[in-house]
Order: sequence, then structure tokens, then C-alpha cells
Amino acid sequence: MNQLIEDKRTYVPFFNGNRDLPEGEQVVVTYRVPDIALRRKLKPRPSLKFSYDAEGRVTGGETEVSNDDQLMIAGMLLSIKHLSYENSKGVHQITNSKELYQGPLEYEGLITELAEVFSKELEKVADEKN
Repeated sequence: MNQLIEDKRTYVPFFNGNRDLPEGEQVVVTYRVPDIALRRKLKPRPSLKFSYDAEGRVTGGETEVSNDDQLMIAGMLLSIKHLSYENSKGVHQITNSKELYQGPLEYEGLITELAEVFSKELEKVADEKN
């Protein structure tokens, strides 16, 4: 059996009214479609934390799930188009995850949005009905 499977997708963020801009000015993000290895590397895993009394007996526990947004974005983001900012040092183009994380605080909302989109991609289950 041979299946045609895409290896990358594009996403136009809602961030800062981006989708209201003319198409040629919109920020466009290209990202990897996760394969099994990437999914296992980036998908958050729960960790168990136990509480102990003074004698070393377990008194309770909790499950904690944490995301490393920077790792997830670096692992999935391939490119960014039409994103830049200007400061006293000039105009700075943002084209990848490293530059995005070195950008101004104003891009925190974009990072949050991309982390949510990529997290949903990692949670998707392939349609096995074919």
C-alpha cells in the first residue's frame, strides 16, 4: 500500500489582526507535519510526583504535564514569511524559531498561538479508515 502524505503545511496566524491584512502582507508560517519520531520527542508526557511523610511512606501524589513551547516550536517550525520589526538598530526580519524567540515581547502572543496550533497537530490521530 502506498499513501501520499504531506510533509509540511502552512498556517496564517490570527495574531495582531494578521488575517485582515492583504494576502501578500500576511504572516505565513510553514511547519513540519509531525512523524512518529517527532511526535514522541515533542508531545508532552505526564510526570508523577509523590509526597512522602517523615518516615518515607507515600502520602499522596499528583500528575504534572508540562509543555516546552520553545522545543515544540523549534522542532516544528520551518519558516516564517512577512514578519519583521524595527527598532533603533534597524529593521529585523524574523524567518525562523530562533529569531522569533529573540524578538520583542510583542511577539509573545504569536508564540502562544503557534504553540497551541502545533500542540493540536501533535495530538491528531491519523484517520485509519482509508
